[in-house]
Amino acid sequence: MDWASAQNNLGSIYQTLGQRTRDASRLEQSAAAFQAARQVYVRRKFPLDWAMSYCNLGNTLQLLGGVTDKPEHYSEAIAAYRDALREYKRETNPRQWALSQAGLGSTLHWLSMSNADPRILQDSIAARRAALEVLTIETAPVDWANAQNGIGMSLLNLGNIERTGKYLDNAGAAFTATLKVFTRESQPMQWAFEQSNLGDIH
Repeated sequence: MDWASAQNNLGSIYQTLGQRTRDASRLEQSAAAFQAARQVYVRRKFPLDWAMSYCNLGNTLQLLGGVTDKPEHYSEAIAAYRDALREYKRETNPRQWALSQAGLGSTLHWLSMSNADPRILQDSIAARRAALEVLTIETAPVDWANAQNGIGMSLLNLGNIERTGKYLDNAGAAFTATLKVFTRESQPMQWAFEQSNLGDIH
């Protein structure tokens, strides 16, 4: 268990390094460490640790997809989040369930950028809306705002793919909601980003 915990910690460190430096090799080391931990974290004996390793792996693979611009990493991340959700249930592990849903929604959005599949965007929106059943502005403001932003982006892209304006009002509402958290004073870069998103709608 100590060895597995060390592997998990190592995976988290490599993930942070890879994210900060956009270094694919660090992210690959992160993925390998999380996979190694599952030699001990087997589902039958340690179901929540097993799920945690898959959620962590999903986070790393999503980052790797962005760094390498290879959609297959997004597909692998989606599979990892869905494995995590086999054990993370809303009733028993609401926060972990919600964060896995949010990660799934985010990865589905990025995967849709490579193939313009409206069904993937619809799945992304559904996953993030599910996450918002648990992630509230009071208990998890940044996670809540990020999920709202993701819903807005997916709705905007869905409208572009389907060549319709029917999603614009809901997208605008989602972007506007984020401004309750991303204020100009507290998070100026995020505030500006949301203003830009609102400009795309109007």
